[in-house]
Amino acid sequence: MSTISDWSREKLIEEIDLLNKKNAALKKTSSNLSNTNKLLESSDQQLKAANQQLAASELQVRQNEEIFKA
Repeated sequence: MSTISDWSREKLIEEIDLLNKKNAALKKTSSNLSNTNKLLESSDQQLKAANQQLAASELQVRQNEEIFKA
């Protein structure tokens, strides 16, 4: 005689299957989040570079204005 009835064994198998499906969904979501994070980091680097170029351009404009005024 087994310690787990057939009904209980079936329910455990169903629960395990459900947990495996949820685990797969979590792994997919985690992978998607990781990819999104990489894209955000890349965009952040591009934005920082653009801001540096803008600051350099602003400085050049100010210097040109000073030369023009003089």
